[in-house]
Amino acid sequence: MTSDAKLAAALSLKKPLPAHSWPKRLHRWLGLSLGLVYLLMGLSGVALVFKDELLSWQYPPLAGAPAAGVPLDQWLTRVEGEYRGIRSIRLPQDGAAYFQVFLKTGERHYLDAAGQRLLTRRARGDALAWLEEFHHRLLAGEAGEWLLGVLAIGTLTLLGLGLWLWWPQAGRWKTALRLDWSAGGLRRWFDAHRVVAAVAAVLLVYNVVTGLMMTMHGAPLGLLTAWDAAPPPAPPKLLAAPVSSRLPWERLLAEARKAMPEARLTMVTPPSDPDKPLMLRMRQPGEWHPNGRGGLALDPGTGEVLWAVDVRELNAGTRLAYAQFPLHAGKLGSPVVTGLTVLAGLVPVFLALSGLRLWWLRRRVRRR
Repeated sequence: MTSDAKLAAALSLKKPLPAHSWPKRLHRWLGLSLGLVYLLMGLSGVALVFKDELLSWQYPPLAGAPAAGVPLDQWLTRVEGEYRGIRSIRLPQDGAAYFQVFLKTGERHYLDAAGQRLLTRRARGDALAWLEEFHHRLLAGEAGEWLLGVLAIGTLTLLGLGLWLWWPQAGRWKTALRLDWSAGGLRRWFDAHRVVAAVAAVLLVYNVVTGLMMTMHGAPLGLLTAWDAAPPPAPPKLLAAPVSSRLPWERLLAEARKAMPEARLTMVTPPSDPDKPLMLRMRQPGEWHPNGRGGLALDPGTGEVLWAVDVRELNAGTRLAYAQFPLHAGKLGSPVVTGLTVLAGLVPVFLALSGLRLWWLRRRVRRR
């Protein structure tokens, strides 16, 4: 019997398996069931690491947007006069020179620093928007997010079983990490699949866990913030009394700078009703999240600070929960972290393809 045939027989599920072999069976069928989704999530995740670059390549006007323009208070006044139903406004960051205006209709308008519109994108309006929607929600809205959470748990089970099956006995680590390229096709693919998975196990688990934290919303956040004696308070939803006359943007922005002088304003959520506060996202120096996770709520009629959160003053559990997005997306400003994030997306592609190849080769060998 050839080495491939022996390996195929050892991997076979046709014969009755002893009780201790159930992990092998479960690992195989989980891999065959989740492999395609794992592959697609890996490829789409790699693409989204370079989302801003791909967007500028797809829409050249974004790359040529002027970096200088009118003062921010005048810019906001102009935009509020031209657009209705503004949900939020994202200021330029990560080297880009354009603003993004999110409307309640789902449209996203890209404007330059002078307030001129460069581009309008709609939900699922182009290939990159479809890719982003697939990676975040499997094209199924909120239900897709929860389905991704279930798939992430299944993927963690798959990785845990694979690591348990691979784990060598004492003194056999060198053999467990060896790639025998001189062996037959089945043995070569088997060695490559398990060694790559073992070497990249920490990276893979890290990638899946941070993704799980993002898809499951409040559940992981609640677990992490439960460590903290005083988690941050929730921002106010309503004012004590409706505002009849709002302060000009120049005054409101000055109050924000006074409250958080070291922070950089990243997002603005104008009040949608007279009884709603003005919400400002602020990024403190050294904070990982590109938008910052702290900020201010101001009374738009008086400029009074109703709510303020400085992430640097929060406890470890909450800061870790707030870091889930930059950790998952590699948004830490380091090329090393970006490279590891890309690798974490490419390894699942190899594991899915090699696992499928192993299944197919085993079937071919056993039929001979």
